[in-house]
Amino acid sequence: MGSSLLIAYLSFSVYLLTLGYVLAFALVNRFDQSAVVILILTMGASTVIINSLAYYGVQSAIVALASLLVFASAPLPPENTVSFFVLLFALGVFAIVIIVRLKLVSSVKHSYANLERLQVLSIVANRRGEIIFISPSVEALLGYDPKTLTKNGWWQTGNLSKGWISREHILNYPNIITAELISMESSMTTRDGNKKWLSWANSVLPNGNYMGVAHDITRYKNPGSQAAGS
Repeated sequence: MGSSLLIAYLSFSVYLLTLGYVLAFALVNRFDQSAVVILILTMGASTVIINSLAYYGVQSAIVALASLLVFASAPLPPENTVSFFVLLFALGVFAIVIIVRLKLVSSVKHSYANLERLQVLSIVANRRGEIIFISPSVEALLGYDPKTLTKNGWWQTGNLSKGWISREHILNYPNIITAELISMESSMTTRDGNKKWLSWANSVLPNGNYMGVAHDITRYKNPGSQAAGS
């Protein structure tokens, strides 16, 4: 955790230093086209690095204010004037990009929260039979850390390996899903030894990956209890 934070801070510091240098370069050259292109590309990187619209707003305000001061200090050549306004336009476009990205991130987090609240599990395997995604709700449902179940982890966990589409089917019948597999029920033993019943809706994605979405139906199989003993 500490090393990850250190890397994040170092990366952000390098970005700020780069931005400062490129901004100074653009201002000294009075919005020369090449200098502005480099500045716009650097600002574009912020749409990936910065995860706060407020931080981006402060950064853009500083860039815009410095640019306006230079622009007002003396007339610019016509081509440089165009570059100046292109820079301001780019700041607005990147703001829209960040807003859209942050909304998507928020939507994904909200979806994960809903999956956990509804006790719904989602899993995706590629055509090589490797688990490339499993929803965080697997921890609440089955007691396993999702990170341990990716790649071959699901298949190597005896309690789970037979609870979904078999790996052999994925490898031997790419892009084929039979009627029996489209909708199926299975029982699994959780990490703490309880039995869970899951109702699956399975499909093949356009890229050939297999996707399964499961809902916990244990209480319907075992009325009066959330999870029956094995």
